[in-house]
Amino acid sequence: MKSLKSLLLFLYFTIPLSGFSQTSTITGVLRDSTTNNPLPFATIALFKSKAALPLKATFTDESGKFSVSADTGSLVVVFTYVGYAEKRIPITLSTNESKNLQAVLLTSLAKSLGSVTVTASKPLIEQTDDKIIFNVDADPSTKTENALDILRKTPFVSVDGNDNITVNGQSNLKILLNGRETGMFSQNVSQALKSFPGASIVKIEVITNPSAKYDAQGVGGVINIVTQKQIIGYNGSASLTLSSIHNTFGNFNFNLKKGKVGVSVNYFYNAIGLLGNQAPPFFAYSKTEAINSQTYNTRILDGTTIQQLFQNFGNAEISYDLDKYKTISVYGSVTGGFNNLATATSIETIFPTTTTTSFLTLQNNTNSPNYNVGSDFIKKFKDIPEKEFSIRLFTEYSKNDRFLDSYQDNPEIDRYIINNNYAHNTQTTLQSDYILPLKRKQKVETGLKLILRNATSDYESLIKTRPIDDYTILPTNTNNFNYQQQVYSAYGSYNFTLKKFPFRLGLRMEHTEVDGNFKGTETAVRQSYTNFIPNVQTSTQITKEYKIILSYGQRIQRPFINNLNPFINNNDTLNISYGNPLLKPQLIHNLTLQNNFAKGKVFAGLTLLGSYSNNKIIQIINFNKETGVTSTVSENLGLESQLNLNGNITVNFSKAWNMSVNSNLNYTHIKNSADKRQQNSGLAGFIGVSNNFKVNPKFSISTFVGNFRPPIGLQGYTSSQWFYNITPSFKLFKDKITVTVAAARFITKYVTVKTIQNDVNFRSENLNSFQARNFRIGMIWNFGKLKENVSRKKGVSNDDVL
Repeated sequence: MKSLKSLLLFLYFTIPLSGFSQTSTITGVLRDSTTNNPLPFATIALFKSKAALPLKATFTDESGKFSVSADTGSLVVVFTYVGYAEKRIPITLSTNESKNLQAVLLTSLAKSLGSVTVTASKPLIEQTDDKIIFNVDADPSTKTENALDILRKTPFVSVDGNDNITVNGQSNLKILLNGRETGMFSQNVSQALKSFPGASIVKIEVITNPSAKYDAQGVGGVINIVTQKQIIGYNGSASLTLSSIHNTFGNFNFNLKKGKVGVSVNYFYNAIGLLGNQAPPFFAYSKTEAINSQTYNTRILDGTTIQQLFQNFGNAEISYDLDKYKTISVYGSVTGGFNNLATATSIETIFPTTTTTSFLTLQNNTNSPNYNVGSDFIKKFKDIPEKEFSIRLFTEYSKNDRFLDSYQDNPEIDRYIINNNYAHNTQTTLQSDYILPLKRKQKVETGLKLILRNATSDYESLIKTRPIDDYTILPTNTNNFNYQQQVYSAYGSYNFTLKKFPFRLGLRMEHTEVDGNFKGTETAVRQSYTNFIPNVQTSTQITKEYKIILSYGQRIQRPFINNLNPFINNNDTLNISYGNPLLKPQLIHNLTLQNNFAKGKVFAGLTLLGSYSNNKIIQIINFNKETGVTSTVSENLGLESQLNLNGNITVNFSKAWNMSVNSNLNYTHIKNSADKRQQNSGLAGFIGVSNNFKVNPKFSISTFVGNFRPPIGLQGYTSSQWFYNITPSFKLFKDKITVTVAAARFITKYVTVKTIQNDVNFRSENLNSFQARNFRIGMIWNFGKLKENVSRKKGVSNDDVL
C-alpha cells in the first residue's frame, strides 16, 4: 500500500510540471461586425486542414483578445460565439512564425438575443460514455413538480410508493447539488427532494459507473442535480406553486456575472398543512400473524397520521476571476425547518382465548438545521483549456434532533414514553484534483482527498405508567454515542485510445479510520480498513449511429450513523427498531454493457447491468415467539445478485411533438448468509412514457404515465403503483411569465401501497394509504438579460460533477 501511495503522490506532484513545446503563435482580437465591440470568452479552435477534431481550443479574454500557440503547417482557425455565425480562417505557419490576424469580425445572427433568456432546442434525454442526462428544463410539466417527482421520469432512477430511491436497483447512492455535496441530502433524502422545486432544476445527471475521480461511496451511482446557469449579465426567476393537498412550495434564484465577479443566490421553501390548512391524512394498517407463538395469534394496527412540515433552503456563491485562467469562489448554504407527525393508532391483539384493544398516541417532531461553507480555487492553463488544477475546502455542521412523545392506553397498565435523540455532526473535506490532457487523445487525472467526520448522539428514554407520576430514566436506552471517522483518499485515472478503442483505467484508494464509544457503558467501536476501487471502461463506435460501452467498477457503502446508533425506538412495546454499531462497509461489483443509438430525431439506449455483493447491509426483521416482540436491525448478511435491463428512447416526431420512453426490468436474488433458508428472488421494474406537445409558441401540453414496482427484499416485496399527470403551460407577457396547471393521479383519490414481510415465525401485511389525487397551479417569473453563456470555461462551470 505504501508503494501505491508513493506512486500516486509522485504522479500528483510531478505531472503538473510537464507541458508542450510550441513554435508558432496566432494572435488577434474578436469583434462584433456591426458594433465593433469585443467578444469576450468566445471559443477559438485550431484544426489541421480537413481534420474532424481540433488540435486545441482556447478562449478570448475579457477584451476579446486571443493568443494561440500552434504547430507549423496548414491549419484552420475556427471562431464561435453564441448568437453569431461561425467563422473559419485557413492559415499556413512556418517555424517560429507569429501571425497577427488583427480584428476578426463575427456577424450576429440576430440584432438582439431577447430580454429574458435564450433557449436552444434540447433533447429530453442525452447520453455520454459515463452518464445519462435528463434535461429538466426541456419538459414544461416539471415546473410545478418537485425533485422526487422528476426523478420518477429519469432513466436508471426508480422511486417506489414509499418514496425510496434506487439507481439501477441499488438503494445506496450519492446525491450532489451542482456537483457538490450538501447537508440538505444528508438526513431524510426523500423529504428533502420533495421540498426541492422542479422550477429551479436545469438538468439531472445520472452516473451509473463513476470514474476513480468520484468517491467510492454510493454503490448505485451518483445523481447530480444541476440548477445554476452561469452567464454574462444577469438573470433570475421566482416561482410559486399551490396544490389541492395543501402543499405549497416556492423558489427564487438570481445569477449575475459582471466583469470578473459572478454571484448566484437561490432560496426555496416547502410547506405542508400550515396556516390552518390541514393536509390530507395518511392511513397505515398492519396485520401481523404469529406462527407457533407463545403469546398472541394476530396483532392488528390501524392508524392515522397528520403532518405539518416547513423546510427552507438557501445557498449563495460568489466567484471571482483572478485572471483569464484562475477563479476562486466562496459558497455557503443554510437549511432549516421542522417536520411534525401526529399519529393515533388502535391496536387489536388476538390471543388464543381473548382479544384486547389498546390505543397508541404518538407525537414525532424532528428539527434538522444544517449550515455549510466552502471555497474552491480552480486554475486553467494557457493554450490547453482542458488542463486544470483545483483545491476545494468544505465544512458542514448539521443537527438532527428528534423528539418522540407517546401514550399507550392499555387494558391493564398504561405506558407513557418520551424518547429524545440529539444528533450533531461536523464534517470537513479538503480535496485537490489535477487534469492533464496529453497528445493522441490521452488524459491523466489524479487527486487527493481528506474527509474528517465527528458525530455525537445524546439519547435518552423516559417512562412512567400514570399521568400523575414523574418520568424515570430507562438506563438501558439512555447513553451518549461519540463517533469519529476519517477517510483518506488518492486516485489516478488514465484515458487513452488503442486501435480506435478509447479506454479509461482508474484506481482509487480509500483508507477509513473509525473510533466510536458509548460513554454510559464504556463500549468502544473501532474499525480500520483500506479499499482499492478499480474502474475500467472502453467503447467502440460500430457505425456512425451506434456505439457500445463496456465498463466494470466497484463501489462501497459505509454505514450511516443512524444505522450504527443502538438507540431503541420502543414507543410501541411489541415493535421496536435499533442500530448496529458493528456494521461494516458494503462492497459491490458492477459490470455494465451500454448500447447507444442516435440518428436524426431518434435517440435510444439499452443498458445491461450485472451486480453482486456478499456483505450487503440489509434490514432483518426478527419475531420473538416467546415475547411477541418484532425487532428490526441492520446487518451485513446480504448475499445479493442483480440483473438490470434499462431501456430508453426519445423521438422528436416534429417541432411540436416529442416523446420519451424509459423502462427497467430488474431481477434480484438475495439470501441471508447466516441462514441460507432465508432467501428471496423475483422480478420488478418500471416503465414511463412522457409526451410534450407544443400547440403554439405560447401554449404547450405535457403528459406522463408510468408504472413502478420496487425490487424484492430478503423477507418480502412491495406492490406496484401507477403514476400519471397532464400539464398544460401558458407563456404570457413576452414569455416573462409562465403559468402551469397540473392534474396528477386524478382517477382515484387515495392510493394504497401493500408491503408483505414473512419469515418462519411470522407473516405481516402493511397497507399505507395516502391521497394521490392532486391538482397544482404554478407561476414562474423570469427576468434579466442573457448576453453569453460562459459555461465553456470549466473552472466556473458545474456541468461536470466533482
